[in-house]
Amino acid sequence: MVNIVSINANGLRDQSKFQKFCSFCSENYYDVVAIQETFWSDDLVTSFSKFWNGKIFYSCAETHRQGVAFLISKKVEHEVNYIQSFDGRCVHIQLQQDDQLINIVNCYAPNSVLERTTFFENLSGKLINTENIILLGDMNTSMSKLDRCGKTQHTEDKSYKTINQLCENFNIYDIWRARNPTSRIFSWRRVVQNNLIQSRLDFIFIPKSFSVFVKNVYYKHNAFSDHSFVNLNIDFSEIERGPGLWIFNNKLLDDEDFVNKINRLIETEKQCPLYDEEPLVWYDNLKYKIKQLAKVIAQDKSRAEKSEYFKIQREFEKISLAVANNEIVDLNKFEEVKLKLKCHEENICKGAILRSKAH
Repeated sequence: MVNIVSINANGLRDQSKFQKFCSFCSENYYDVVAIQETFWSDDLVTSFSKFWNGKIFYSCAETHRQGVAFLISKKVEHEVNYIQSFDGRCVHIQLQQDDQLINIVNCYAPNSVLERTTFFENLSGKLINTENIILLGDMNTSMSKLDRCGKTQHTEDKSYKTINQLCENFNIYDIWRARNPTSRIFSWRRVVQNNLIQSRLDFIFIPKSFSVFVKNVYYKHNAFSDHSFVNLNIDFSEIERGPGLWIFNNKLLDDEDFVNKINRLIETEKQCPLYDEEPLVWYDNLKYKIKQLAKVIAQDKSRAEKSEYFKIQREFEKISLAVANNEIVDLNKFEEVKLKLKCHEENICKGAILRSKAH
């Protein structure tokens, strides 16, 4: 399975933010990360490349505004080739997965209707004779009335018609909307004059023939940006895989209860005759028991942390939907949930950085 995600990062020029972003992506096993609004330059990419364990393909604008990029994980880097890019708004790669050759196109569409229309027309021309396209990114337009909330209205302007024509020409469609025909979710939000403005502007369009391979498609809110991640899990293989390599969770060493249990285990095991008679055998058995105990405790903690994270995501979505339904919402509560999300992501990034140092 390959995990493909897209996010408008609202700028990734800050080294600390980029390092945390990379850790977050690695910790969540993202294989192909499409980023919009990087604000990068060639020199900056050279400097930042050490923080990402894989390949980076990018396109910069002359003004160092805009900018799009792909972060490709070590897992699939040898299966990816760069194809083309233009205007700091589009970068196109090919990914080989099993028997499928996939063209993944990362876009950051302009804000103005006229420029956006021209952009989609140019993109359509550059993709002539291209098959198996996954088009993703910040399209800066909505695709239906359900994608807008508040004072912003969905309009079927020329740019909307152009991207619809592009989708029709290449036989691609909005997989999330197809699976959630009446749901409302928003990928961009911002507090303006004490009002929460939100829209769904970030999309993943896939070939209709790929639908059967899609395991999941969803939006994931975060504290890195005012845009959400769009996540696509797609699997062209039917091979069943076993469990991966176990790695000790260093954070357990800060858990007093865990340390006490290990100490008690060691003291108990010292009563075994092998402790004096066969110390190496005893030690191997002890390591096995410590590993089993650590796995159980780590799994319990992981389940609790994931449960808390999903709870925060649900709180975030609940506030978002309340605003969409014209209910009165305490925006202080919205900022409080964002802060919880940020704290949780900080912990995820710290754990990822510690594990990377262990390797």
